Amino acid sequence: MTDLKTAAARAADWLEANPTKHIVGILATDAAKREVSYSDPHAECFCALGRLGKELGLTDTRSFKEFVKLLGDDGVHEVYSRNDAGADYKSRLGPDGGFEMCDGSGGIAALREIANGNPA
Repeated sequence: MTDLKTAAARAADWLEANPTKHIVGILATDAAKREVSYSDPHAECFCALGRLGKELGLTDTRSFKEFVKLLGDDGVHEVYSRNDAGADYKSRLGPDGGFEMCDGSGGIAALREIANGNPA
């Protein structure tokens, strides 16, 4: 497994390089905007926490257990809530029911803080 700081930096870099694939409200989707595991080979869009899971190579994608071990409850909440800041649930759903992209700057900033050794 990649170390947390490296994975956080890689996740932030990926999200910055792929802004059209940065989503809110869900960890990962496929190209058709259907929810998938962040470890699914068809996963194409990610929130900050989902991309971090992908970069870490986490496998327990049905729960936040592995994230909590690494970040603590507060850290998981901080990354997730900062990624989704300013978006309410209805605004995240596109006309086809798929999840929309987001600004995501809060999630990227939280990942950069982790990469720099600071709590999110």
